[in-house]
Amino acid sequence: MKEIAKAIVAMQADLAKITIKRDTKAFNYKYAQLDQVIDETRSILCKNGLAIIQAPFNDGSVVGIKTTLIHDSGECIESSFGSTPMKSDPQSIGSLITYYRRYSWLALLGLAPEDDDGQSAMPNQNSQIAPQPRTIAQAPKSNAQPISDKEILRKKLYAITKSKHIPISVVGEYLMANFQVKDMYSSTPEALTAAINYFNGVPNA
Repeated sequence: MKEIAKAIVAMQADLAKITIKRDTKAFNYKYAQLDQVIDETRSILCKNGLAIIQAPFNDGSVVGIKTTLIHDSGECIESSFGSTPMKSDPQSIGSLITYYRRYSWLALLGLAPEDDDGQSAMPNQNSQIAPQPRTIAQAPKSNAQPISDKEILRKKLYAITKSKHIPISVVGEYLMANFQVKDMYSSTPEALTAAINYFNGVPNA
């Protein structure tokens, strides 16, 4: 593994000079999509004698991606990532494979996309909830609405993905692939709970 190790060190030095991001004014957040990740990194891989091959696999109920980083010396590093999809229709499987391809590609190169979208996609984390009164008689009048279960779940999911450096766009892809919803705000409590359980098991990026 001597030759591929030297090539990876040189490649990561080159990758440090680029920023993978995309501005989407319609949704007001930055994220890296699969096509952009490939476009931004392929020339640097080739420059250092490296290439990535990805192939989907199906092992019983598990669907995933096998990603191989190969060097022109013949040395290679392989990584497989997959899980059991909640839905088995072609569109859901396709979305899930696209998600796995991007996640595996970035992980194998030691890259993480810019995650500026969290603050704009979720409520202000600096806001504070007023303290609860000790008795009903002391409670001040307030027009504030109680926090819903969905909001609690959204905040919990956001906290998990933020701590693991998982972009909000990746969460959106997961929700679209499994529940046909585009983001946390249009998700049901069931979808949010499933996403929390899923991303709890994803290793830190």
